Formats: sequence, structure tokens, C-alpha cells
Amino acid sequence: MTEQSDLQNVPVEADPQPQEVIEVDHSAVTELKSDDIDTTNVSSSLGSKNIDNPGNNLIRPQRTASARTIRIASTEDRKGNIKKHTVYVIECDPSPPGVITVARRYNNFKWLRSFLCEQFPGLFVSPLPPANAMGRFDDSFVEERRQDLERFLNRLEAVKPFAESTAFKMFLSRPETTFVDGTKEVEEEYRNRGEEDKAHALSTLFPDLDEETLNESVHEDEIPKLVEFLGKVDQQMTVLDKSAERLLKHLTFVSKEMDSFSEAFDGLYTAETNYPYKATTERADVRPQFKLWSGYQVQQTDSYYENFFRSLRYEHQDIKALLELFAFHSALYKRYQRVCKAIERWNELDANNTELKPNQEKQKEFDFATRKQVLSLLNIATKIMMKNEIVLVWNSKTSYFRDKIQMFTKIQTDITNKMLASWKNVAVEHNENDSNKEN
Repeated sequence: MTEQSDLQNVPVEADPQPQEVIEVDHSAVTELKSDDIDTTNVSSSLGSKNIDNPGNNLIRPQRTASARTIRIASTEDRKGNIKKHTVYVIECDPSPPGVITVARRYNNFKWLRSFLCEQFPGLFVSPLPPANAMGRFDDSFVEERRQDLERFLNRLEAVKPFAESTAFKMFLSRPETTFVDGTKEVEEEYRNRGEEDKAHALSTLFPDLDEETLNESVHEDEIPKLVEFLGKVDQQMTVLDKSAERLLKHLTFVSKEMDSFSEAFDGLYTAETNYPYKATTERADVRPQFKLWSGYQVQQTDSYYENFFRSLRYEHQDIKALLELFAFHSALYKRYQRVCKAIERWNELDANNTELKPNQEKQKEFDFATRKQVLSLLNIATKIMMKNEIVLVWNSKTSYFRDKIQMFTKIQTDITNKMLASWKNVAVEHNENDSNKEN
């Protein structure tokens, strides 16, 4: 049987530095409930049963019930025996029987994701926001994490196997005081499920994929190339993240300075109106324009944060989760290769008519059974990853980014037009004053 540590949660290198909390006004931020999925332009690593329009061949299991709406309604600070921690109060609509809300710690979310990765190998499990050591009790950080965790739960809810899993149902319904007992019960239920059981469960969820054939090159050619590509994307997005963070700090600084400038100019104009030796010409009253400009900077910063900074961060987290998924494939494929090498040795002994000892016969039988089990899981998991998950995640992120660009464009156009109209009024007034002077 495959050891859990061999297959899941294979660490992917990440930036070890804690993330600095950037204070941003989240009041105008629209929270994401689920991702629209575009299922076109699919590239398949499957064999003879390819379809000319692969977009129609994405086979995520259909839900048997309507999706719940999941909200993290509030957060609370709790004092533990050693240090305090934050809990996130979750409510569902419709709610589980007899449940109004449940409170969960960040580590409880980590357990849920880890268990779903173990139960459903090959499926993309939405990533969690990273754990931060610094600033984790700051209001801005807690609010940001609240929104991210709410998004995480609703992304799980959108996928049938996750939404209907025992682990997710327990997570949304178990009282806080007995949650640890609930995790043990769920883990005990799945403790003895090996590769064959997991493969059967996945084949049941994806019966059409189970009938597909894999290209022989997928494990040693196509997937390594894809992992190399995703690794380069990950590196470039790391650079982009740092640049985006610097830009956000700059825009936040400019917004504050523009507000201070507007107030200072208003103060200057008010003071000058009381000048006892009033000149024949007065300073142009552009206070409304500066106030509008100040509001423009705030809107631009908020729009950048929501439509670029945050969406790019989500996208990068998904890329890292894909790399984690392919790290699972790599570990499983290496296990399969090790078993195949062991069987090659047994075949050589058979070819040489070598008599085996009882314990060797037992090990030989075990190795042959293990190869069959590992291969069954490797095949269906690889089909799911290459035929569904990589396509869905990639198309989802590109369509999501396109939507955000359109939203940013609308906001920028609206506020730019308002600014343009306001400054045009100043130009008109200036021309009228010049005409009056000439007359």
C-alpha cells in the first residue's frame, strides 16, 4: 500500500519570508463566490478517444443538489492556554440540520484541504491563503483572510466530490468543542483505503475518463514539460507579485498624499479669501477638481487592489497548487517505477529457474498486487489531471483575469471621464474670464 507521506502534500518551494500586511480599504471589494469555467481550447494527453471539440469532453461530476452559499459572517479572537488565536464563524444557506454557525481556526482549514487531497488524488483542491506569522491579528489581515477563506470554502462547494464528502460536511456542521474528534472519525473511516479503493472511487466519479487510453509518453515527456512550464510561470509570478506589492504601496501612498494636498489647498484658498488687501485677480478655485482628483486616486488604488493585486495573488496560489498536484503524480509514478523494477528482478529469477523461499514468494505476490493497484490509481489520476484539472484551472484563471480587466477598464473610464469633464469646466471659466477682461 502507498504511504500517505509518499504521495500527498509534497512540499513545493515557496518564499519563506512572512508577508507584510498592507492596509487597504476593503469596503468596495467584491467577494468571489465561485469561478466561471470556460471549457474551450483543451489540449489532451489522452490517446485514441480524443474528440475534435475537447471542450465538450470535460467531465467533472455533476452535483446532485444545489450549491450552498457559504459565508464567514464574522471573526473572533480566542485565548488559548499559551496564546490567542482567531476563529472564523461560518454559516451556510441552507444550513446543516440543527446547525446555525460553526467556528473554525485556520489550522482546521488546513486539515480539510489536506484530507481532500488525500481522499481525491488527481483532483485540483483550491489552495488556502498562506499562513502568516506577522500581523495575523491586525484588522486588515484578519479581514483579508476572512474573505480568502470564504472564497476557499465556496470553491470547494462548487465541486461535487468535495461538497458531498464526509470531511466537508463534518467541517461545516461539527461543534467547535468536538471538531478534533470529528477529524479522527473521518480519518478512521478512510484509514485503510489503498490505491485500488481510491482508483475505484475516482473511476466512479469519472466513468468516461476511465475508458480513455493514455499516451505512453505522458509520464516521462508531457508531464515533465508541463511541470517545467508551470515552474517558469511560478518564478515569473513571484517577480510580478513583488512588483505588484511595491506598486500597491506606491498607489496607497499617493492616495494619502493627494488627500492631504487637497485639504492643504482648501486651507490655503480659505485663508486667502480673508486677505485684507484683496487683489484684483483671485486664485482659480479648483478645490472641487482637487477633491475629485483625491477621490480618483482612492478609486484607482481600490480598483488596482481588487482587479490586479488580489486576482494575481489568487492566480499564483493556483499555480502553486497545480505544482503540488503534479508533485503528487511524480511521487506516485516513482513508486510505480520502483515496484516495476522489483518485478523485473522476480522475472529474471523465474527465467533462471531460481527456486524462491516462502517469504520471497510472498513478497513477489505482494509486489505484483501492488503494481496493479498503483497503476490503476496512476492511470485514472493522470487522466483526471491532464484531461480535466489543468484545463479547468487554466481556463478559469484566464477568464477570471479577463473579467477583472473589463471591470478595471470600466472603472478607469468612468473616473477619467469625470476628471476630464471637471477640468474642462475650469478651462471654460478661464476663457470666459479672459473675454470679460478684454471687453
